[in-house]
Amino acid sequence: GINIIYAGDLGQLRPVNGTALYAHTLVSKLAPHTEQSAGGQSALFGAFLWRQLTHVVELKKNERAKNDPAYIALLNRV
Repeated sequence: GINIIYAGDLGQLRPVNGTALYAHTLVSKLAPHTEQSAGGQSALFGAFLWRQLTHVVELKKNERAKNDPAYIALLNRV
């Protein structure tokens, strides 16, 4: 098998394309023959990979901003 680490701020900023990989609507709203385009294949592959996850580790402490209270406050408002 292959070990994969996903990282990001899944709960903060909206996805670039407007639909998150974990959204159930991602696959259901795809147009017919979407799997034939590169973008459609990426969407399907990403959704498939996301649904294969069995373990999640949630990081709660922001190490990058630990010395910047103003930045932490800003991030907590997003």
